[in-house]
Amino acid sequence: MRLTRGVALASLSSLTLFAQSYTISTFAGGALPVNVAGTAASLNGPQAVAVDKSGNVFFIDGNSVFRLDATTKLLTLTAGSGTAGFSGDNGLATGAQLNAPSGLALDSSGTLYIADTNNGRIRKITNGVITTVSGNLAIGGVSSQLYNPGGVAVDPSGNLYIADTFNNRVLEFSAGVITLIAGGGGIAGFGGDNGVAVNAQLNKPGGVAADSSGNLYIADSGNYRIRKVTKGIITTVAGTGTVNLSGDNGPAANAGFSASKIALDSSGNLYIADTFNNRIRKITSGTITTAAGGGSSQADGPAASAQIYPNDVTVDSAGNIYIAETVYANSIRKISSGAIATLAGSAASSGLQLGDTGPATGARLNSPQGIAVDSSGHVFIADTANNSIREVSGGVINTVAGNRVAGFSGDNGAGSSARLNTPEGVAVDSSGSFYIADTANNSIRKVTGGVITTVAGNQAKGFSGDNGPAASASLNQPAAVAVDSSGNLYIADTGNSRIRKVSASVITTIAGNGTAGFSGDGGAATSAQLSAPSGVALDSAGNLYIADTGNNRVRRITNGSISTIAGGGAIPGDNGPATSAQLAGPQGLAVDSTGTLYIADNNRIRKVAGGIINTIAGNGAPGFGGDNTPSTLALVSNAQGVAVDAGGNVYVADSGNNRIRLLKPGTPPAITPGGIVPNDSAVSVIQPGSWISIYGSNLANGNYLWNADFPTSLGGTMVAIDNRPAYLWVVSPAQINAQVPDDANTGLVSVAVTTGAGTATSTVTLAQYGPSFSLLGDGKHVAGEILTLDGSGAYGNYDLVGPANTFSYNTRPVKANETLTLFGVGFGPTTPALAAGQAFVGADSTTTPVTVTIGGVNAKVLFAGLSEAGLYQINLVVPASTGTGDQPLQATVNGIKTETGPVVTVQ
Repeated sequence: MRLTRGVALASLSSLTLFAQSYTISTFAGGALPVNVAGTAASLNGPQAVAVDKSGNVFFIDGNSVFRLDATTKLLTLTAGSGTAGFSGDNGLATGAQLNAPSGLALDSSGTLYIADTNNGRIRKITNGVITTVSGNLAIGGVSSQLYNPGGVAVDPSGNLYIADTFNNRVLEFSAGVITLIAGGGGIAGFGGDNGVAVNAQLNKPGGVAADSSGNLYIADSGNYRIRKVTKGIITTVAGTGTVNLSGDNGPAANAGFSASKIALDSSGNLYIADTFNNRIRKITSGTITTAAGGGSSQADGPAASAQIYPNDVTVDSAGNIYIAETVYANSIRKISSGAIATLAGSAASSGLQLGDTGPATGARLNSPQGIAVDSSGHVFIADTANNSIREVSGGVINTVAGNRVAGFSGDNGAGSSARLNTPEGVAVDSSGSFYIADTANNSIRKVTGGVITTVAGNQAKGFSGDNGPAASASLNQPAAVAVDSSGNLYIADTGNSRIRKVSASVITTIAGNGTAGFSGDGGAATSAQLSAPSGVALDSAGNLYIADTGNNRVRRITNGSISTIAGGGAIPGDNGPATSAQLAGPQGLAVDSTGTLYIADNNRIRKVAGGIINTIAGNGAPGFGGDNTPSTLALVSNAQGVAVDAGGNVYVADSGNNRIRLLKPGTPPAITPGGIVPNDSAVSVIQPGSWISIYGSNLANGNYLWNADFPTSLGGTMVAIDNRPAYLWVVSPAQINAQVPDDANTGLVSVAVTTGAGTATSTVTLAQYGPSFSLLGDGKHVAGEILTLDGSGAYGNYDLVGPANTFSYNTRPVKANETLTLFGVGFGPTTPALAAGQAFVGADSTTTPVTVTIGGVNAKVLFAGLSEAGLYQINLVVPASTGTGDQPLQATVNGIKTETGPVVTVQ
């Protein structure tokens, strides 16, 4: 018979182990535009749009789906936490992770389908709960393994159609069965018209639409055509296979366009999001026209005069057209009666919409890539896809260059009014001026006293100008810039596979011979080959470090000679020589005052000190997680930039998560001398399998409580005892309670507590197991329960053992022949054995019999075994001949007796 305890015994606090040196948090970015008016929202390139029968508009922005309420005009979150990844199935959609979703569809009941593109899945939201409906299994003989699905559609019967884009096919999902509709070969191409659709070739189909007659339309994007499937036969209904703008007011089959996404209205008119031509095209009775776009105005007004950048298009039952516009416009727009109006976002969002003048953690960033820190601790961010440079000072963010609209303008004026184009790098000099790698403008810009100028690059993409004025030279997609104490600039001229230097306004090549490749180590840097270098950094001695991205290396120039200092190996190589390690497209670099090198290595942050490399954040898999824990437990995604300040804080441009993360060195933990003691004050020795308390300082970065089986890591803290992981219940900065591993050796053993800031060690003596009872607060009476029978014969009415009214609990003395449950430690092995770290099992009895006496009289033992990890439960019947008052309690296991002292009160 096993009974569960109902008494709160001594609080078990837990512990954590991990030997890393930083705690990670979000420093800037990560906010979502929720609970704001749609037109006040900052959007980052909406990808898809859908509208329900009530006029509510759903759209994809980043890794989230938003809903614009038709009545209140407020934005709310429908799905996606905003960070790329896969999680959340069978839970609330707002807490799930999506990964670059790009298609939406609604059925007649309001169920929302999402093409979760980079996760290779179609997800469904019903009543706020998200599930996967396709993408991870084979049904009906057709593989539903999807490869970057880009579009979804639902017909009036509720059948779901999937544009399986990179598998070059279209599938139907109906009544739980997957059916191939078109493009069975899987190889991109064009062919099969007027034949069976499953034998046809498609090329990256991006969108699908279904009408009420059973016809399916396919945006055959890579073929620049619209294909139609009717009764299993495929034909081309629009497009010549060219992307040029042509054919308006003529047969759609003779037109040129790009075909990213399509939609049908209730009359059968077909609408095309002609992305490359910045138009919405309309096909009616075989004739194609322009329905919107082609103008030069981004202001609301006549649709025919509007400048648009459509990614997706949909139509409501009244014939209104909705457009999801790209990074150039960042808006959701509606066309009604020939007029276009903005519903959400704007072509040039204000700073307030981006979060300016507010907390940096409340801002929106879009693929930040470069980062720099000045001597005052101000952090500069190349907010790349927002075409801006942001500055964080005192936790507040502001835009200091770029007005978010891509382009080139503004020299000799206010930097915040200028146009930048995909700036990827930023550097700051000792006087507070900052430099911008204005990548798509093929220029280096400088902002001094708020005024922007161009210091290198003539905007023409190419290579020219060495030994002449830097402003007249041609650069090719410069990705990074660095500045030394003398004001010399170093430019990662990425597309030219060179490093250029600007000194006294004259530009030269200092590394790379212009031919992409790898060669030259040990020789002159100007003769070496580089491959798409995208990061540069300087140390205090003037050595220049290069992120040789295409070669998966970091190289260093010293006195004109180049060498590899990290990368080139076949394995990650942590804790070994950096030159034997494998890097994965390193981009950003930083060097601190001690010469330690930091590398933004895609989904890891690496650190090289003394020639040895280690990972200090990320594990190589893209994702988001781990804030406020040791950084090695965290995930980062496509980390592009890294910077370090004078205090050793490391800033990471976590581009895939649209955030800046902060890696902060912590204070190492310390264990108080003599601060490792039994968790139960009634027990004088520590045994394998028992719980201990560890006292000290900085033992954890917060208070954490287990919520399942006991973990070996809790809140980023871990404990090792006798070099074995210990299991934890809760942890706190001043105390950890851990279970000693069952297989720990007896005698003097090591204890190590590890947090994100380091490891503290001590020793403790472990004794052979021996029985001990847990005691109540007076240190005398045993901790237990009196179980009485209720009317049905079941045990219930729990009281605690002890003299009446002695404790704050509901206590009373025990009676003869009553069932008593006691708790303790050290009663030996059980069968079945309790798995290490497991919190609870069914009937795990001790393998060695347990005898108990009360007042010297043998009690009948009904059960002896584990109640949970590290805590034993003994159920017994109080002997009828036991005396009254406090009676001594004694247990014996394998000849070992409990210590003297515990008593039970009998009436």
